[in-house]
Amino acid sequence: MKDAWRSVALLVVCGALLAGCGSAEDRIAKAFPVGKDVEAAKAAFDTAIQSLPAERRQALEASYGAQLKLRALECGKGYQPSVFESQESIKKSIGNDDCFVQADAELRQWLGMQRVGLLAGMPPLRTVPVKAASALVASDTIIGAAFADAAGVALLQTRSKDELVDLNDGKVLRVGDRVGDSVVSELSSNGRVLARAQPGGALLQDVETGEVLATVSEAPRVYFAGSHGLVYSIKGKSTFHDFASGSDTVLPLQQHALAALIPVPGKPTDFVLLGNNRVALLSIACEASDCTPRLQMEGQMPGVGGWSPRVAVMGEYAYFGGRNLVQLQLATLQARTVAFEPMFLMDVMPTRMPDTLLLRVATGLPSGGPGLYLYVPAAATLAKVDAGQLPSTRLVHATPLRSILAFDGARLAPVEPAAAAPEALSSVLRAMQFDTQVAKLELMDRLQAMRAVQGLPAAAMPAATPAMRAVAPAASRSFSPGEAGLTEAVRAGMLRPGNSGDVNAWKSAYTSKTGRSVGREFDDRVRMMQVYVITGDLIIPSGLTGAHAVVFVRNRGTPYPRGNAGHSIILDVQSGSCSGATCGMVVQ
Repeated sequence: MKDAWRSVALLVVCGALLAGCGSAEDRIAKAFPVGKDVEAAKAAFDTAIQSLPAERRQALEASYGAQLKLRALECGKGYQPSVFESQESIKKSIGNDDCFVQADAELRQWLGMQRVGLLAGMPPLRTVPVKAASALVASDTIIGAAFADAAGVALLQTRSKDELVDLNDGKVLRVGDRVGDSVVSELSSNGRVLARAQPGGALLQDVETGEVLATVSEAPRVYFAGSHGLVYSIKGKSTFHDFASGSDTVLPLQQHALAALIPVPGKPTDFVLLGNNRVALLSIACEASDCTPRLQMEGQMPGVGGWSPRVAVMGEYAYFGGRNLVQLQLATLQARTVAFEPMFLMDVMPTRMPDTLLLRVATGLPSGGPGLYLYVPAAATLAKVDAGQLPSTRLVHATPLRSILAFDGARLAPVEPAAAAPEALSSVLRAMQFDTQVAKLELMDRLQAMRAVQGLPAAAMPAATPAMRAVAPAASRSFSPGEAGLTEAVRAGMLRPGNSGDVNAWKSAYTSKTGRSVGREFDDRVRMMQVYVITGDLIIPSGLTGAHAVVFVRNRGTPYPRGNAGHSIILDVQSGSCSGATCGMVVQ
């Protein structure tokens, strides 16, 4: 009888011991369970991996388990609970709640990035159409559009919505609220993941559901390196995120920021990276469990005097522009530059015609909006496009369709630009340079006339020479809202019209102060805005928001402006700083 009771007691002790057994990390994890949001992310992750081979699925599950153990080790700081210690006691003894909250955020990010990689590796969301829909129609005015390289879908962005459209029949597949403020976005090659640019960090969304899967903090933009991974820049360091392993590799590049990533035609593992002043060829070698980025070559990028928003790929070459047009051979990184001043190349797009690009240019002439030209690089000819025959001069190249679409309210319609007879590029530029000089003289005459009406002394033409930069400061006063107030400020001697030279003076000061150049986003945005140089004690007119926003340049010795700048930016040449609501977006 005594031996029987001893056996029962032993069983009770063993049961208690078993209840308290398990690794310290497992017991800490039970005391600090993951949050509901992590549970939801894990459930979605489990669903996403169900169709994977068993070996791959088990490896991902093991990786998640390792993440949990790491969470317990780091936040528990080596705490070893006793055998009989309860979960409440463990929780009280460790008490490091903030660490577990942060660890949960990192778990959500890990799960989300794993889903991004799984989605990017799937077949195209829709096949590329043999015959596309006649037009793409949204429910409201379209302000932006993103196309996948190898899928028959487009994301149409209206003022408040994202509308996913099938290119085969024009059918709207999904409508959802737009996440974030930016319409700058990029689709993965298969059309399943959207990377939306944001000042604080790019957002990665599931295109079909609109769910935000992950955020790449501090990287305003990310680029898809095919289905292999992501490339992005954080604080001047370019990084490759491998979808297969989930690891990050800092690339040994000398460039400060990324401006574009271009797949090399015919080489699915090769990509050309464009920075502000550098170009590099990156090759990605993949095995079963991971991908390794390898820098093949890097060199100085030819100057373009600013960037156009898009890079056009035609055959073995990429073309991009600003004040100049650069033709870059993707396989060798050999480049040649073609001067286009006084034109500014706002957009460079491939066309269906052999060796022919469509250029959307700004001229600075008072003759109207942007001009359109067909350019043949081999012949160095320009042919003026009759923009009046198009729905608008806002155009976008749809890569999977190999066609150009025009924005027309709530429609995107394909266009075939008709052009006049081609002329030699040099002849067109000479004629435009003459017209530009005449326009400047006429502007000077108008300004002189306005100053005479105001009883002010005559002033030289603004921004022509250093001696012409100064305008005598006038007494501080308030002005009418919006553009009318800006005109009044010019007449009062508080402002003068500026140009790219004034902006470049600030860019030089910014580089001198920070040791890096402004990003491509700055040039893309600022080139579309009117520039004014502050010449007096200015009270900024109200109402300078949205399309009415301008760029103010403050030179040394000029009083800092007062008032609400709205969406305008103030570039301070003296300090090299940028202030204003949108500076965080345009200065990276």
